[in-house]
Amino acid sequence: MRVNGTIQECIDNGYTIRAYCPNGHNKAIDLVALADRLGGDHSALRDALLPKLRCSKCGEKANAVIASPPSRADGWPERNR
Repeated sequence: MRVNGTIQECIDNGYTIRAYCPNGHNKAIDLVALADRLGGDHSALRDALLPKLRCSKCGEKANAVIASPPSRADGWPERNR
């Protein structure tokens, strides 16, 4: 079973994705807006997202993305159910 393979699965499971540019800027991606733009069934994997992302500060193409699971109040990731 694939989990968090699509943008919609990331939204449904509470994941966040942060994009990074080569100039050191980074920003959490609005996944709902990204799903509206690319479709919820678009892959959330690195190679599928990087060509679609540009830095909002300098315009460079993103060179990294990091997906993070939802966190508990104490900052530790939730365990898989």
